[in-house]
Amino acid sequence: MTSAEQDTRYQRASNEVHNHNRDSRAATVLVVGAGPVGLTLACELAWRGVGVRIIDAQAEPSRHSKAIGVFPRTLELLENQGVSDEMVQRGVPLDGIMVHAEGRRIAKIDTKRINSHYNFILTLEQSETERILLNRLAQLGVTVERPVALTVLENGNAGVEVVLKDHDAQYERFAIAWVVGCDGAHSFVRKAINLPFDGERYPEAFNLADVVMSGEPTEAQHHILLFLTESGPLFMAPLAQKHQYRLITDEPVGSAAIKQDAPTLADIRQWWSERVDYPPARNVEILRAEWLSRFTTHRRMVPHLCDRRVLLAGDAAHIHSPAGAQGMNGGIQDAINLGWKLALVVQGRAGEALLNTYEEERLPITHQVLRATHLFTRMATLHRNALRLVRTVSWASF
Repeated sequence: MTSAEQDTRYQRASNEVHNHNRDSRAATVLVVGAGPVGLTLACELAWRGVGVRIIDAQAEPSRHSKAIGVFPRTLELLENQGVSDEMVQRGVPLDGIMVHAEGRRIAKIDTKRINSHYNFILTLEQSETERILLNRLAQLGVTVERPVALTVLENGNAGVEVVLKDHDAQYERFAIAWVVGCDGAHSFVRKAINLPFDGERYPEAFNLADVVMSGEPTEAQHHILLFLTESGPLFMAPLAQKHQYRLITDEPVGSAAIKQDAPTLADIRQWWSERVDYPPARNVEILRAEWLSRFTTHRRMVPHLCDRRVLLAGDAAHIHSPAGAQGMNGGIQDAINLGWKLALVVQGRAGEALLNTYEEERLPITHQVLRATHLFTRMATLHRNALRLVRTVSWASF
């Protein structure tokens, strides 16, 4: 099925929304996890008149910026929820990506060529994306239940038995028609249905810093910048706050196996000095850090997205390198694809076979994303001189 045909089916379903009872306690779907993916799915279901409960084990939403890139297709799909305009207003639309190596710009990727009225990459802190989606969900009469953890899941052909534990250590056991795991890379839902999560961990650790700088590096106000050097890559993207930027660097191969604390401001300044060899950016100084984090990353995916009455979306089903900012976007697009189909099934307007198309459509895309992000990561983190030369020449063809 082509993407145009998928869009037509999605729009037809969107035009048939019914205002059913939206009491979350009369739910037929339990969404586990209230990050961007779970919130998007809960909004889609509630908007289509499906009774939904959404829980999260954390007492409150994260205040960290986390994922910051939002793609045109994601904004298009979120238009039905009426949140895209606010996201654009709160974020920074960027015109593309500039790649630098050996003191010069070797490639430019222009997003203005994208055939969309959102022909840009939007940087928007994940905490802000979640806030906007939470407000939309509240408008639909649904509140995230926090901190509530899923402790037991028993999958069946006709429904799912679950046990929830709240902040007072009170347990609630009940049966529900459907459960969707949007609960991240360490998904309890995925483990409860014994789905393998095949793949591997990258040998490098990575460092993330949201920093305030002394000024605006040339070209950085409207572009993502990627610097490729002998010391490794440095990724840079502007955030909404004035003079604030997201920086990401890698560590040597093998560092992922070594437990270390988050980097310091001095570390970040040193990496900036070593890895930014493009003259127009050299005179900018890092003043302070708003958030510092060290992380490891994997590339993994499940063989199936559906197991009887339990489904998976987002990081619960697939994780990969952060290269290309595909994670949150792919998860939100999972949720959109699943949301309208599950609504039709719940309301008896389509058979359960429709849910097979969720897996048929999303798993091939996941395979493609894993391959692309892996290739991008390996190219960006090359350290051998001969291979770096090949990379520089190949990227110069953009």
